[in-house]
Amino acid sequence: MEAGGPEPGSGCGGRGISLMLKLFEEYGVFDKNSYDVVLFDVLGDIVCGGFAGPLRKGFNSRIFIVISEEVMSLYAANNIAHAACTFAGNGVRLGGLIVNLRDNNASLEPLERFAEILNTNILAVILRDSLIMESEVEYMTVIEYAPESKPAGLMQNLADKIMSSADSAKGIPTPMTPDQFHQFIRTAFVPC
Repeated sequence: MEAGGPEPGSGCGGRGISLMLKLFEEYGVFDKNSYDVVLFDVLGDIVCGGFAGPLRKGFNSRIFIVISEEVMSLYAANNIAHAACTFAGNGVRLGGLIVNLRDNNASLEPLERFAEILNTNILAVILRDSLIMESEVEYMTVIEYAPESKPAGLMQNLADKIMSSADSAKGIPTPMTPDQFHQFIRTAFVPC
């Protein structure tokens, strides 16, 4: 399920997350025998109380953070890692990072260092591909739209890693303080 928010300007996105969780409970989505996996997508750019609701209420066993090679993406990921630490007592663990590149020629070295600092792994690197964008236009996943394509294979491989990550997840992340993050960004993205 992709958990969205209200119409722009009409309410809080965190309230949409709270409503989603209420509906999940109402329909028994989290009952042990209902599903093998419950996967939901929430905005991560602001870790407000509403967006942190799944962590606070212990609905998550693992979180996966999608990042790009851009500074603000890493900033948000570091904040989400802080939230994961806050709610680690609820059993929340960081399952890994998923890199969604905006520039296929971007260096992965800073992202690998970032993952190492957070005490986690990069599960997949998703390159920009027109098939993914075409599938979005058709309101389909790339696996549905082009099942034999390279991006579909990458997504299937990522799904397999997510399903098997319970044993390989390193666990509680080690996010940076604001000063440490600033220093990391200043050294990680220095032009050659």
